[in-house]
Amino acid sequence: MLHIDVMDGHFVPNISFGCCVLSSLSSKLDCFYDVHLMVEDPIRYINDFIEAGANAITFHIEGAKDVYEMIKIIKDNSCKVGIAINPNTEIDEIMPYISEVDFILVMTVNPGFSGQKPVSSAVENIELIRDVIKGYDLDVGIHVDGGVNKDNYRLFIDSGAEVVVSGSYLFSLEDPTDIILEMKNYKIK
Repeated sequence: MLHIDVMDGHFVPNISFGCCVLSSLSSKLDCFYDVHLMVEDPIRYINDFIEAGANAITFHIEGAKDVYEMIKIIKDNSCKVGIAINPNTEIDEIMPYISEVDFILVMTVNPGFSGQKPVSSAVENIELIRDVIKGYDLDVGIHVDGGVNKDNYRLFIDSGAEVVVSGSYLFSLEDPTDIILEMKNYKIK
């Protein structure tokens, strides 16, 4: 799986990859493309990213105007759909939609800047969402993004995450192969 952070310079101050980058990658590399839209009014970009090769599209609850319409468009195009939630956003914001998505992406840092340390409430947010999913017996995954490294990925998985996204930490390593395999193969004890 390749997680692609898309930033528009408005929802978050930085700008990153667009549809052209995904299109170029997907034409050369066969893998699952998980597109994370950190953008204002993300509905404007959904079709472009689907056409470029996205297999999953995640949007932020804080930036979406019509959440149900976004979910419908993404699902109608045979993509997985995720809703991201920032660390300081109340979990209640995603509750009306939780049964409609494939996964919740719990941000453990404020989006837009790589290399941050996870906020203290991150694990509590993961556990709260895990408990809701279990309580309603939903088939919804939990993904974690932000500040994931060798020292904390186990805590996130043990708290309920199925997928951890690690970017700047892995790119900072001379050879990330061993830690990638370790993260990939870790099981809750």
